[in-house]
Amino acid sequence: MASSQFEPVREIEEQHETMLDSCLGRGTRHALFRGRPDIVIELYDSEGRKNLTDVVLGEIKYTDSQQTFSKGLEELLSYLEFAQRDGYLSDLDVDCRGVLITDGVETDVPTSADGRITHI
Repeated sequence: MASSQFEPVREIEEQHETMLDSCLGRGTRHALFRGRPDIVIELYDSEGRKNLTDVVLGEIKYTDSQQTFSKGLEELLSYLEFAQRDGYLSDLDVDCRGVLITDGVETDVPTSADGRITHI
């Protein structure tokens, strides 16, 4: 994502911090990453299982609500983005994919066009 897409979020976070400080006399921490995936699957090579080759991050939503599907997809995209940032999976030769599991949400395409996310 382009950094300009994060500007409104940063402005809101700065306003939140300023107002929290003036109202309660304390600050807050800001982070891109809020939460954790429901599932983390690590796949290793078949020779001794010492080399991590793939990571699958999963988010589960027990609902047939499209709004909850949207929230789960957004969370999963955040997890994938965070996992590929400096110091996490970015330094390894690892393929990182996601799976969104829902209970009854029908989608037209089960896998994203880039193959990064699968919906079950």
